[in-house]
Amino acid sequence: MTTPVRILVADDDAAKRLAVARILRQADYEVLQAAGGVEALDLAKTVAPDLVLLDVEMPDLSGTEVCLQLRADPTSSTLPVLYLSAHRTNSQDRIEGLDSGADGYLVWPVDPQELLAWVRTLLRVRRTEQALRAANADWHHTLESISDAFFALDDAWHVIHFNAAAERVSGRSREQVLGRPLLDSFPKLRGSVFEAKYAEVLRDRQPLVFEAAFDQPPSVNWYEVRIYPREPGISVYLQVITTRKQAEIERENLIRDLQSALANIEALRGLLPICAGCKKIRDDAGYWQSVESYMLRHANIRFSHGLCPDCLRACYAELDGPAASPVDSR
Repeated sequence: MTTPVRILVADDDAAKRLAVARILRQADYEVLQAAGGVEALDLAKTVAPDLVLLDVEMPDLSGTEVCLQLRADPTSSTLPVLYLSAHRTNSQDRIEGLDSGADGYLVWPVDPQELLAWVRTLLRVRRTEQALRAANADWHHTLESISDAFFALDDAWHVIHFNAAAERVSGRSREQVLGRPLLDSFPKLRGSVFEAKYAEVLRDRQPLVFEAAFDQPPSVNWYEVRIYPREPGISVYLQVITTRKQAEIERENLIRDLQSALANIEALRGLLPICAGCKKIRDDAGYWQSVESYMLRHANIRFSHGLCPDCLRACYAELDGPAASPVDSR
């Protein structure tokens, strides 16, 4: 069921107030009536109408004063206010009325269609503003909920957004950075790859993604940085990737170690100069080494020693019977 649009009409002139209320009801608006400024202010704060139509001059509290108080209250500061006056009708009166915070100013008697056109226009503007505020609230909620640090700069490098994750990563509160030039709040960025990349996107208006380390406390980390142009300025998302980069570095070190080991193993392929008598191996420098030393150096292989059955019989000929199991001298 559609909620009816509620309009508050405030005027101490009963005939005028009833005439305006009839025009609005015929257009299917729900109408509330107030005979003075004090009553109008009370209804505006308790009933929450969608629009207020005020007479400028009322004996207890003028329409101007009602409007000023509505604007001063955060709960009614965006409420559309339309003045309708039968006495204050010159240009200066209209200027003063609009300067007091009203959204429109009509002179009584007014053409009913003109009055309804103003009402529709002000209600449409209010719906648009409400939708924008809701969208902004959703956007801010999203930015505060994401794990990435986010901030936005205008074209002059002033920080215009700074979310909670950015506060945690940078060690700065948003009160310390909002409205200030980025490099004033973070002077250690001067001359860094971060400054260069931000300037590049501001200049070229093309998105950019890069990874870089920042080694200045309290922000010592590796970051994946995504920069997008916006109007005005740029939006920057930073994700801490230190753990991932450390894993990548460890993996690269392991690969290098394996490649080195494989290179050593490769060196053992082919012909090895070996002594026919003592079985020593000649290395590339011409020195003779024992097999054990050579293999340990080139392939990281250690030997354990024992006697095969033939050597056991040769060394211990006095032993009778079948050859014993090899004796491990480890």
